[in-house]
Amino acid sequence: MYMGIRTLSTVHQHLAVLQAKGLIEKRDTRSRNIKVEDVPKLVKIPILGEIAAGLPIEPIEEPEPVYVSTQLVKNPSNHYALKVKGDSMIDDGIQDGDTVIIRAQNYVDYQGQTIVAIINGCATLKRFGGVDEDGMVRLIPRNPKMQVMLADLANFEIRGRLVGLVRSIT
Repeated sequence: MYMGIRTLSTVHQHLAVLQAKGLIEKRDTRSRNIKVEDVPKLVKIPILGEIAAGLPIEPIEEPEPVYVSTQLVKNPSNHYALKVKGDSMIDDGIQDGDTVIIRAQNYVDYQGQTIVAIINGCATLKRFGGVDEDGMVRLIPRNPKMQVMLADLANFEIRGRLVGLVRSIT
């Protein structure tokens, strides 16, 4: 009655949904025999602004938090989040409006890794395509309508790599 639920069948429906989501376990048919499953802990990481998934934009730092599972981010002190603007990474499932979770680092682990790249002071999210013999960095979009970006190694830096994605479905 405290929650505005008037029928026992509504309570059973809510419990069935929680059980289907793996949040509770009904151990047998006896009453008061529900076990609450371990729920992943959340950590807070800052959203530092927007990242272009298209042409580079100036990085903006407007710290606001986003909460993510410790299964995704073990050490929140070296992670941050960015709001995606654009559609150059749609073939990787990264859409305009998504929030990407980034591990702060200034190197790539392998060619083809999705990174936050700063080119002439502007930030973009792309796959790292390597460096050619002329010192030009190849940044590969994941949208067939877009061209590979070339950046002079002297005006290029890596600020992190993609480790996760948060999407709001509203």
